[in-house]
Amino acid sequence: AGSVVDDTRRALRERRKELGSVSAIVMCGCLLREIQVRNDDQVGGFEALFGEAPVLGFSSYGEIYRSVVSQSASLIVFA
Repeated sequence: AGSVVDDTRRALRERRKELGSVSAIVMCGCLLREIQVRNDDQVGGFEALFGEAPVLGFSSYGEIYRSVVSQSASLIVFA
């Protein structure tokens, strides 16, 4: 419901505060989230969030059972 960029920035800020630093990130995001970022012209802002550490990730179709249930993303953050 909110901004993908703002929500992700907030989550990364919390992990940085908890861990002290971020050395790498593994990310799996729903394809619809990626489409939303592109449609909202926020690709540059989203990519800028990950400048401090290498990121490995992919997009999936998320949770589907007769329809898409959410536009979620899962990030594993390493200190």
